[in-house]
Amino acid sequence: MLEHFENQLTFFKKSIDSKLFSLSKKRIIFVFGGPYDFVSDNETETFRNEFFKKTEHLETEQDFVFLYAEDLFKKLEFFSDQYRYVNIALIERVAGFVVDAIIIFPESVGSYCEIGYFAHSNSLKQKILVANQEKYIEKPSFLTLGIIDIIEKDSNYRGGVIPLTKGACNLERFNRALNRIRLRLTSNANKKLDFSKLNRSSSDREENNLYYRFRCIVFFEIIHFFSYITFSDAKKAFKTVMGGFEDDELEVYSALLLSLDFIRNHEEYVDVLSVSKESSFLFSQKMLDALNSTRLEINAIHKAQMTYPYKVFKGEV
Repeated sequence: MLEHFENQLTFFKKSIDSKLFSLSKKRIIFVFGGPYDFVSDNETETFRNEFFKKTEHLETEQDFVFLYAEDLFKKLEFFSDQYRYVNIALIERVAGFVVDAIIIFPESVGSYCEIGYFAHSNSLKQKILVANQEKYIEKPSFLTLGIIDIIEKDSNYRGGVIPLTKGACNLERFNRALNRIRLRLTSNANKKLDFSKLNRSSSDREENNLYYRFRCIVFFEIIHFFSYITFSDAKKAFKTVMGGFEDDELEVYSALLLSLDFIRNHEEYVDVLSVSKESSFLFSQKMLDALNSTRLEINAIHKAQMTYPYKVFKGEV
């Protein structure tokens, strides 16, 4: 199917490159910490589990959506070869570059490793906000005097570690953390971003917070462009538009977009992807207007050439 649309996809890329986009109106927050969504009889509830339960309503009532690694990996199973090893640290890193902010509750072996791993990246540590048990905040340790201190000096959300109390209601403090993120992001909301000027060289891409975010948005727009498209065809289209992709890069974008309900699997053909109604949260209105303008230009070409990118025949899926 894609062979007919290579010229249009090239035009699609040029049109996107020529537009000025603003940041999304629905902010994506990656949340790390102890186990969530369950508490065994012998365990005290983790801060991340409390956060998950008490802020879940914010996904529809406020301006945040929350991403959890467990959901990401579960969705990743749709796209990854079961016989091929996938490094989950690299998966979390790419997803970290796409999201707006990262909240870490250092309360488990995994979260201790993640906070150190992310702090090693100049780009990722700017996105981190730490919320820790109050009694440990002033306690001397490698974590507090080393890793967290490094993050506090460079993070966009610096202002002190958010103190939490075990066994108490921490909703007010969770709101304090989210308000800090909201205020910082709001101050940048009117800044326009020229994606055509992003540095896409391999040596600098990890220091450019927008490199992977841009590519994730392009991948999403390809799915939007075709309405229904198999994952393998979406990869071919992405290669046509962007020139190539890294190992597991598009698998991460697909899993992330599925986890946030921005895209969905077809009911009958699970390898077919389409855009969900929640996808409007991904873009600001200015961005939607620019993308719709691009889509109208592309549709005019299809109409003139009598091609139909939105039509999917059962025999093709």
